[in-house]
Amino acid sequence: VVGKAPCLLILGEPTHDRADLNEDERRLPDISKIRGYIVPAGYGIIIKKGTWHDFPVSMGPEATVFVINTKEVVEALASMKEPSPMDFGDCYKVRTADVFKHIRLK
Repeated sequence: VVGKAPCLLILGEPTHDRADLNEDERRLPDISKIRGYIVPAGYGIIIKKGTWHDFPVSMGPEATVFVINTKEVVEALASMKEPSPMDFGDCYKVRTADVFKHIRLK
C-alpha cells in the first residue's frame, strides 16, 4: 500500500481443497471464515493460492496498491469486458451479493 492511508482487506480461507465441504460448497467462500484486516500504509501482503479476497479499499485519501498476479490471471482478467463472475484457469470470481442474498453488511 503506497500513500498515507491504510487499506481494508477482506480475506476468506481457501475452500477449494477442504475435505469437509461438498463440491458446490468448495466453489464458494465459507462466510464463517471471512475476516477483515487493516493493512497499514507502506506494508504489503502475500496471500495463499485459493484465498478468497477482494481488492483493498482505502480507509482515507487515495491509496495506490500494487497487485502482482500470474500470467494466467492477468490474461483472464484482461479478457473480461466488464467486472463479472468468471471461471477461467486458476481465476475464479463470484459476486457475493448473488450467492449470499440473505447476508448484508451493516
